Amino acid sequence: MRIAQVEVYQFNELSEEAKEKAVNELRDINTEYSSWWDHDGLLDLSAKELKSRRITEHLTLSYKLVSFDFVRHHIRFESVEVNNDDAFRKFLRVHKRLWKKCHYAFYYPSYPSTAKTVFEIEHQEGLSFTDKEEEILDRACKIMNDKINEALVSLEESYEYLTSRRIIIETIEANKYEFTEDGKVYHY
Repeated sequence: MRIAQVEVYQFNELSEEAKEKAVNELRDINTEYSSWWDHDGLLDLSAKELKSRRITEHLTLSYKLVSFDFVRHHIRFESVEVNNDDAFRKFLRVHKRLWKKCHYAFYYPSYPSTAKTVFEIEHQEGLSFTDKEEEILDRACKIMNDKINEALVSLEESYEYLTSRRIIIETIEANKYEFTEDGKVYHY
């Protein structure tokens, strides 16, 4: 049997150099588990957005977030479902007559150059669109694809916040981590 004594320090007791080492060692403390990104709301439509389009019905999109990559700027959702098709149509600013002539889909291309979820509207077989209708549908696709891109930006902002020095230190202090003199996490 061997008895070892180790001096341990709270974060605020460390030297500046040791604090820096501790923060770097725990850089992913708030993001190492999926719970930071595994939440609803990425494709939520704000009350302000709905009100600005005079939509009073309840409108939500349910989905499964499968993957994202900040470097390649891609985000992949699967099983996207709209709870209220008519409210969704209004959100996209498409009139009823045109909406009846088309169908929409969220899809994920298999080729890597555009490896992100894309929203598209296509006409029903045998029907065609006028130039004005094409403009309306292009705008609708842009609205939804911008929303998908906003979800990625939101994730990136969350990641940057959670990996910021201040928040890492708050987590260290809240969880009362202990360190050796050189800034390494002390494990019992």
